[in-house]
Amino acid sequence: MKFDARRAKLLQPQQHIAFDDLPSLRLEATATRRTWTYRYRSPLDGNMRQIKLGDWPAMPLAAAVVQWETKRGIRDTGKDPALARRRARGHVAVLDAKHGLGAYTVRCLVADYLAGHVEHNASPAVQANTRYALGSPMEPILDKLPETVTRKMAFDLLERLRDRPTYANRIKMELSAAWDYALDAGRLPENTPNWWRQIMRGRLRSKGRSRNGERVTDKRVLTGPEITV
Repeated sequence: MKFDARRAKLLQPQQHIAFDDLPSLRLEATATRRTWTYRYRSPLDGNMRQIKLGDWPAMPLAAAVVQWETKRGIRDTGKDPALARRRARGHVAVLDAKHGLGAYTVRCLVADYLAGHVEHNASPAVQANTRYALGSPMEPILDKLPETVTRKMAFDLLERLRDRPTYANRIKMELSAAWDYALDAGRLPENTPNWWRQIMRGRLRSKGRSRNGERVTDKRVLTGPEITV
């Protein structure tokens, strides 16, 4: 996959660049900006929709691909990513096959957190890392209602990542923030527990780096020959 920055700069209004190996991802031009977009057919009503992913060059191709994969993943599960974003701005009711009209699932909660908080307060690189952190490990709970996620469910999700403590801690941190965001926005019952803040405290510790065949977590003092002026 090649991206020609010079070609992108020379795009005229109403022109766009498409990518054969990234279907429906486009870089579109207006008179003042270049915007990454994802075009898709909604699984809810069959209509064509388009969602903005970000502006180039502030959002590089790599970050745009991460967002494209996330939005496409939402669509592939039968949800409409554009409606998920609109919900973050104005409570749009969405059809949910399992829970009925207007169901607010964990998938919706995560999408709202990303669209309503992360995209407005984090750099493109941090946004991409956050979306990655809230990716495939979340599958067991994505279609559940947040208020039905039990302490054991939260524990089991992090326990499966015990061999990757840094990653597990990142997920724990982001989900804690996502639950707080939904509670603050009034999208969850006020008595909904935020288990992510309570579980696995101090238990997800890095094993450290390997040094001379041993795992170490402390800092190493340089020896004389290693110190140069």
